[in-house]
Amino acid sequence: METNESQIINLINIVCTPFSLLGAFYMIIAYFKSCSRSFSSRLVFCLAISDLLLSIVSLLEIISPNDENCTVLGFLRVSGIYSNMLWTTQILFVLYIQFVHEYAGVQKTFPYIVASNIILSITPCALTVYDMYFDGPLSFQSVDGECFISPQTSYVYVLIIPFAVLLTFCCYMTIKVWLVFKEQTTTLANVDYKTLFMYPAVLFLLDVPISVDYAINHQFLPLSYFSMVLFKSLGLINALQFRKASNAKEGLMKASQSDVILRTLSQDGDSSYM
Repeated sequence: METNESQIINLINIVCTPFSLLGAFYMIIAYFKSCSRSFSSRLVFCLAISDLLLSIVSLLEIISPNDENCTVLGFLRVSGIYSNMLWTTQILFVLYIQFVHEYAGVQKTFPYIVASNIILSITPCALTVYDMYFDGPLSFQSVDGECFISPQTSYVYVLIIPFAVLLTFCCYMTIKVWLVFKEQTTTLANVDYKTLFMYPAVLFLLDVPISVDYAINHQFLPLSYFSMVLFKSLGLINALQFRKASNAKEGLMKASQSDVILRTLSQDGDSSYM
């Protein structure tokens, strides 16, 4: 890229990364401060960890903008991207099997979800390291100022095809889960899961422009800048959604408590005339 374009990318990174980092920390701290630590909150906590990983990598590249540690930073970045996308798919999958297939033992799947996320996230990175060791074409190098898998022709297999498969799967599950949610009245028992639905929806909206940008090889610069702003702000965007979901839950709890109080007072008033 040209010097001016590189400067704009660096500026986006410098401005957005600290906010994304703070957003990820906010979600993690909120989890540890919570007393309930429900299954849904554990899923969000894991999503926040992947946000934190991506933010830390971007922060390290701001502090030390060189290629000396590109293998490490590239390994962490690609793992973080895959982990984030997989958590999106897995959160939707949890909602899908719980609400569409009415599977009651969904909480038992958590260890398997975590293990599969870790294994699948590091697989493309492990293959790249293996290829580097045997002098293959793949390696971790600085691409447009960020450490990533090189050459760019590998993006089709590393990013576009896997993301297309996951996005297709997410679209299918989203429709199925949304149809079930439309038929249900919101109760305190399932509000956690209904708010979970928004995390995949948010990330889906982010991944579409990013995938298109990679597909056209960054030929349309406004789309490239817009995609980078979204990507670098991922922790902040998820934190805002987390805050919104928390407020919705608190509002529902207060409404439920008020309803119980009013019904109790009504019953007491009726009994006084007996």
